[in-house]
Amino acid sequence: MEVFLDPGRTCGKYFQIAAGVNGAMYDSRCKREWTTKWSAEVTFSKDAWQVRFTLPFSDPGMLRPKIGDIWGFNLCRNVKLSGNYFSTWAQVGSVFHRPALFGKLIFGSPEAAEQAMNAKVAKELDRLEKELRTKGGYEFFAPKIQSLRRKCSELDIRDIRDEWIVIEAINNSKTGRN
Repeated sequence: MEVFLDPGRTCGKYFQIAAGVNGAMYDSRCKREWTTKWSAEVTFSKDAWQVRFTLPFSDPGMLRPKIGDIWGFNLCRNVKLSGNYFSTWAQVGSVFHRPALFGKLIFGSPEAAEQAMNAKVAKELDRLEKELRTKGGYEFFAPKIQSLRRKCSELDIRDIRDEWIVIEAINNSKTGRN
């Protein structure tokens, strides 16, 4: 069983913990300093097995969530019987390391989470606008950014960033810069 957690839903700075039916444990960190002491306890019944993961928020390496925080989250399993069988809680496919597709683990009420997400997206949109103004790409994206001031998602911001990366690459190749 594998658990993926992305505190703050960064879609890039996540960690993975895993435990097998034999009690073996594994963890990895993707672009994140992390020293949390976690544990996994495996128990068996007649027809099943369970694993209980413990991540202590009191540990200095673990971020304590606040009301309204949203983390990326996924549960995955690999079954090896007569071949490999994969299943996931969030629809990420057979490649589990796809944090943009993780589900959302919401702390507190849905209203508090929505307010937190709206504040995060507004801050990201401000950061994107400042970056584009600095690099000279704002005029091209101004109409889109203004429309996103009314309603915006993380994906909208990522789309503009991706498009800007392509535009910069094309412009740099025309001028001979790489």
